[in-house]
Amino acid sequence: MEDILRIRFNWGNLMLIALVLLGLYFVLQFLRRILNQSVFLGRFQRPAIKVVGYLLLVYEPLALIILASVFTLINPVFHGLIVALLLFIGFDQVRNYLNGRIIQANHNFSNGERIRSRDTEGVIFNMERLGLNLQTNEGLHHLSYTQLLTDGYTLLSGEEIGGFYQFVICSKDDKDKTNHLVHLRDLLASTPYIDWNHQPELIETDETPGQITTSLSLREESHLFEFMALVKEWGYSIKLLTEN
Repeated sequence: MEDILRIRFNWGNLMLIALVLLGLYFVLQFLRRILNQSVFLGRFQRPAIKVVGYLLLVYEPLALIILASVFTLINPVFHGLIVALLLFIGFDQVRNYLNGRIIQANHNFSNGERIRSRDTEGVIFNMERLGLNLQTNEGLHHLSYTQLLTDGYTLLSGEEIGGFYQFVICSKDDKDKTNHLVHLRDLLASTPYIDWNHQPELIETDETPGQITTSLSLREESHLFEFMALVKEWGYSIKLLTEN
């Protein structure tokens, strides 16, 4: 223990460790992005996505603890007081952040799941570090993780059955040179309504550039019109072809 307390770091050590940790973080983020957008591992795809997601959940707070520890060891007394003061001032946010790590480790929580917490009910649009963004009937609603645990919650997914749909999505601007196939794939990756157990298929017709035919599965039937409204917000027109 005494040997650990005698260890001294300098600002150069801190910068080097920070760069290494940041590099590893971006590698994990890149792996998750690739795994979510491309299917190349077959039946191991979903387990791989879960493993990388769990590593990110654990890695981020661990990296922050390492950086705070190295910063403290540069000047244990002065820097230790700074870290303690920051923890004291930001205690609520730190607790909220850690609650978020615990909630996100629960695989029942994911984008597209419907939950109810006290008087708020909606679909999880995305899960941020300090709270959930819920798509409700009144619009986007932010719910902190601490508030979620304090008020309690009920998972409503499974009360309704989703469906498989085919759409034609077209760019409204014929002169737009955007690669719409890639652009739409990126937008869909952050959409909460899609059932990712079935990877969406996107096909661009050679006869009509900018027109994309897509087949995808929605988590719930009620998501159909919400999904179509979202695509229109992106600046596209959308037409429903078939549903199963």
